[in-house]
Amino acid sequence: EPIWEDKNSYGYKVSFAIDEDHIYEPILGSDSTTDDVLKALNKESGEVQYAIDLGDYAEMSEILLDEEAIYLVLGQISDPEELTFADIASLHKFDKSNGKELWAIDFDGTRLGGGRSHPYDLTQSEGLIYLVEEDSQKLVARSKEDGSEVWSEEFGESDEAIRLAQSFTSGDSVYVIDNNYVFSVFDPETGEKEAEYQYNGEVSGAMVPFPVFYEDTVFWQNVYDNQHYLKAVQPKSEEELWTLDMDGHFLVDYLMVDDTLYAFFGSTDYDAEENTLMARINPETGEILDLVDMGEHMSAKYNNYYRYMGLTEHEGNLAYFYEKHLFLFNE
Repeated sequence: EPIWEDKNSYGYKVSFAIDEDHIYEPILGSDSTTDDVLKALNKESGEVQYAIDLGDYAEMSEILLDEEAIYLVLGQISDPEELTFADIASLHKFDKSNGKELWAIDFDGTRLGGGRSHPYDLTQSEGLIYLVEEDSQKLVARSKEDGSEVWSEEFGESDEAIRLAQSFTSGDSVYVIDNNYVFSVFDPETGEKEAEYQYNGEVSGAMVPFPVFYEDTVFWQNVYDNQHYLKAVQPKSEEELWTLDMDGHFLVDYLMVDDTLYAFFGSTDYDAEENTLMARINPETGEILDLVDMGEHMSAKYNNYYRYMGLTEHEGNLAYFYEKHLFLFNE
């Protein structure tokens, strides 16, 4: 039953974030709105503890939190009559206890919106933030202390650019993938390249979910001749562990929970609206441990960026929602 509610008149262009005490709610309209804020709501009461003014900005990244601070990339549109996306970008750090801005730095921005079909994420280690700058050409590690550049790695254009302007952290390493499906693995503190691995597979467009990382293993969907496969690889050792034929299904979404890979499969015969399946998979072998029929069609066609569908974890249990349905699975 609802305990409290807080309405957002604009809907959600990016996801809200949550920690032990607060829910951080992004209120972001168009380039012409001036009442935009990031609200920190008390989880128990829903009361607004503070609001960060975003009125000067048209776009924002997904919200990154650590124990003390909030980090955001914010975008401004220099000429709203000519441009449909932000061309001026800045990285900001805010005190999580009161919303006060601690520092902000401008950088050569990566496009955040303008029809982009995925969120722009920041990743982090204990003392550094990792972001993609200069229109997908550069991976940069910046200090949490003051935003200064600690190390960076240049990438080329087109096929050599970083895929979807996204970095990942896992197993004490930072990963990026270029448009040729080459994994580059870096030491998070020094930027030294630890490995480079050519993924043997085709990953078509934004329809395929981001890879899931589990220590040094990466799970990702390979699409070959309209047939979908789930693969497990280890870029550091250049090993392919296993390949799972999804047998007429595509990967809706997936997540690691308690050393088990949970995956939701939708039928490639979308017109038939066949039932969505949930699989528990052994991450070391690719063996399907359980296959649960959801009882009805619960997935958008080839679209893991569908805002009304998602997958998360709640107190060790898997939670999946699709439009007006919410499912919670026990262990």
